[in-house]
Amino acid sequence: MATWEVYGLLAASLSALMMLMQERMKVDGFSLALWCKVACVITAFPFVLAHGLPSNPMFYFLLGIQALVFTISDVIFYRNIPLVGAGVMSRLMPMTVIFSFFLWFVIKPSEIAAYTATPVISIGILLSLVMTIWFSMRLKKCTVSRQAVRAIWFVLLAGTLGPLNLKVITFYADIEQGPWGYIFIEGWIMIAMWTVWLFVKRPVTPSYLLQRRVFIPAIAIGIVQATFLFVMLTGIYNVDNPGYILTLKLLNAVIIIAAHKMMKKKDESDVISGLGIVACAAALIFIKGQM
Repeated sequence: MATWEVYGLLAASLSALMMLMQERMKVDGFSLALWCKVACVITAFPFVLAHGLPSNPMFYFLLGIQALVFTISDVIFYRNIPLVGAGVMSRLMPMTVIFSFFLWFVIKPSEIAAYTATPVISIGILLSLVMTIWFSMRLKKCTVSRQAVRAIWFVLLAGTLGPLNLKVITFYADIEQGPWGYIFIEGWIMIAMWTVWLFVKRPVTPSYLLQRRVFIPAIAIGIVQATFLFVMLTGIYNVDNPGYILTLKLLNAVIIIAAHKMMKKKDESDVISGLGIVACAAALIFIKGQM
């Protein structure tokens, strides 16, 4: 099994674990997002000491843009998991994978030729896109999922554009320094932004942030997040189109459904259509194998 496939499967497992942990613990979204980045900085620090930080200014410029977008997106994401459920959240995110996959060709048009060299690959890509749109239209009939889209539209936008920016960032740092350097610096930027927000808008009180029932579960989720980000970034380093790693990550929906079954948790969303999106996105991985 190719290296990027291993990282993709690990990313799916860690992504599912994060959402299931938050679904159960129900930590306030802002508090969780802030403490998660504290955990990321602490986790990354020993590796940054060992390998150093990238020197290319473009790495930090693109990382700053990424941090700004996800400063907002992370709070919305974590705040809505207890409201819409980890299952619904994981079945909506596949829509971003299709958009990211095709938008990558705008950034790297030279790769189009490899995908259109044979009619089978071209038809396969087109079919997967059409079927994903069809399942997405079916998903809109599910009241729970439609409400979730309205609540997390910015998360979906960030999920579409973020991975493309991540892939571009890999051009400006080697694989030894890039992943942990990204996690470390992004963490500091987002902590700084959220600290300002904390004292300006007061989404929670500082005393609330320091409660054991808040920061202990948040730090635990943050350690998982740091590991997830490392796995995800390393996988993106090892594949040409970031859409392939994202496709395998979509197995988190299957993992969450299986977990809900074992926990005997009721799920009122349109599971069949959601899994249809996952299946269509996953079909891209098989197309990759034919190239």
